[in-house]
Amino acid sequence: MGQVLSLPFSGKRLRELRERRGWSQTEFARIVDVHQSRISQLENARTRPMPGLLKAMALALEVEIDDLLAPQDGES
Repeated sequence: MGQVLSLPFSGKRLRELRERRGWSQTEFARIVDVHQSRISQLENARTRPMPGLLKAMALALEVEIDDLLAPQDGES
């Protein structure tokens, strides 16, 4: 099994970016080749993505990986 991301992933930011595209969780899950429940878990901070999934989500959403990470202390 792959290594889970230890960076501060932001499920809230994932949801915002997905909704901005007009995609349901099911549509987005199909695009990045995971089950819809995995997207729900990510968006609700019940789990964090493995690096490969993080990359796939960033590519699908046409954003940088950093855009899916939570701001560090002192950042807005």
